[in-house]
Amino acid sequence: MTSQAISEEQAPTLGEILAACLQPAPFSDLDALHYTGSHVAYLIAHNSTADFEQVWREMTHLPEGLLVLLDNREGWQALSSVICGLLGVDTAPVTPVIH
Repeated sequence: MTSQAISEEQAPTLGEILAACLQPAPFSDLDALHYTGSHVAYLIAHNSTADFEQVWREMTHLPEGLLVLLDNREGWQALSSVICGLLGVDTAPVTPVIH
């Protein structure tokens, strides 16, 4: 196995290295679902008497088919009703806000 030295013309500059490091990481669909789900869980916990760990545990054990409810505001409200019902607490109002 041979190795070649990178010539100065091919070597990236410090600016290029920093620019590459500062690029946002790719955000997968699974990452988006996890972020959205944890945010909904936080809102449910914040607006009810349940704590976040209880809400998150229930959300992570819902049937996979319910994940489509994370796509719209009515779905968030439906998930809140389902989770609060499972935990036996008053339904928490959950409304997404877009900035």
